[in-house]
Amino acid sequence: MRYNQVFLNFTTHCNQRCSFCYVSRRKRHFHRPLREITGNLDKAKLLSNCDTIVLSGGEPTLHPQIFEIMDAAVNKGFKKICFFSNATRFCEKKFAKELSQHGLHSAMLSLHGSCARIHNRIVGTRHFEEALAGIENALELGVKTVINTVAISSNMRDLPAIHRLIQERFPGALNHRITYPALMGDILSQNELIPKYEEVTKVIVSLLGKSRRVPLRSELIPFCLLGRNFKVAEELYVREGAGLAFDGVGSHYNRIGGQPCLQCQFKRRCYGMQFEAVQLFGVPISYGKTKEAKNGKEHLAFCC
Repeated sequence: MRYNQVFLNFTTHCNQRCSFCYVSRRKRHFHRPLREITGNLDKAKLLSNCDTIVLSGGEPTLHPQIFEIMDAAVNKGFKKICFFSNATRFCEKKFAKELSQHGLHSAMLSLHGSCARIHNRIVGTRHFEEALAGIENALELGVKTVINTVAISSNMRDLPAIHRLIQERFPGALNHRITYPALMGDILSQNELIPKYEEVTKVIVSLLGKSRRVPLRSELIPFCLLGRNFKVAEELYVREGAGLAFDGVGSHYNRIGGQPCLQCQFKRRCYGMQFEAVQLFGVPISYGKTKEAKNGKEHLAFCC
């Protein structure tokens, strides 16, 4: 199979303590050695033959040899380097500029609240201003930037304000992505943080008409729950066989199967519902169906 990008996780260290993170805070944290990372780069190039690599963690910017890792990726033939990051180290202008000089092409940077009180409570540190400055620096350097918000119960009411802040302050961002949490790691012991799919979907649909500068995207939300607005799903634009994951979560979520997943025309792109969410809340009545316009009337139909 030909992959379009490679995901490489090489550290579990992080300078934040996000309550929803799939990397358990109870585990012993480590940086993978450079030799092991370069070996994985060789394997990734051999198996994928693609030119895009996504570096993640933990927080990838904390690895003490991050520039050597980027140089190695470029030398192996990866032309586009992308980061999944909390943006805090991007606030250091010199450091951000060095990342750009070592081949940084794009980044998905996190923003989980519209104010310090909400954002800092979610990430467990006082990094709100650093996150804002980091996003600004990335955009100023020409880094193609996606701003990611993980929707959990404690920021659900704040999602419209976050989206408004992004529209006003970061009009150069590629999109604002609202992501349903990956139900892995510590969040499974904090069920009160997990929102219903319908709650997140309702907010996303309400914001669609307000995305005048920065487009809105969703991730890890079943297309059918978005109804007629399913085109907002980021996964729709990802081709089959898009990601080859090395030591990362990738697309290995514990999702429910069976009907209607096996019938759905998007079954290879849509992640479906995560099993833990079904255990908590059951299956929404609209799961497996989507609203389509036919002869001027709306009706419910299977995705296929």
